[in-house]
Amino acid sequence: MDELQTQTQYEYYRGDNKPNKKMKQCKYCRQMIDKKAKVCPFCRKKQGSGCLSVVVAGIVIAIILSVIVVNMAESPSSSSSSSSSSTAQSEEKGMTESEYKAACKTVTYEDIARPKDCLKGELVSFTGEIIQATSGTYRMNITKSDFGLYSDTIMFTINESKLNENILEDDIVTIWGESEGPYTYEAVLGNEITVPKIKVAYIENHGKEN
Repeated sequence: MDELQTQTQYEYYRGDNKPNKKMKQCKYCRQMIDKKAKVCPFCRKKQGSGCLSVVVAGIVIAIILSVIVVNMAESPSSSSSSSSSSTAQSEEKGMTESEYKAACKTVTYEDIARPKDCLKGELVSFTGEIIQATSGTYRMNITKSDFGLYSDTIMFTINESKLNENILEDDIVTIWGESEGPYTYEAVLGNEITVPKIKVAYIENHGKEN
């Protein structure tokens, strides 16, 4: 044991054979050194750097994990896309086609048009006459008079790729879907018209009335 080590060991144990609180053990060579020493005088290695590295690594990992979690939470689900199929719409609610149709309430024009939110979010069903057919968007009258004429207009949308046949003007159809609330559009004369709008999951075409 050299002179430096002998002196260090002596300083570590005082006369009463109790450890000197001013000394610490080098984590590499296990020799007793001054508690404030940043470099071991025996093995010349820095003290305390190992713990700091672990702390820094832990912080970096925590930041990476938090970024991943945020990105996953903000990424839009495919089911919320406006181009989702009618089948996907019903599957989002965990229902088969028959269950979905059974859950739709048959309501009148007054039932859906009178509330300010037009029953937004509720499942509804209507039977009526198509008065305008464009790409994926239709207007239909749903109130039938005693003379067989339809009035009271609503609008609905559907993914046309799921249709077995084209929907034409004057066709009588039954629709099942979710109310999207009131929808305002500009008429030919430039005035604005507000009607209830439905996102249709299923449709049945009865053809034209005789």
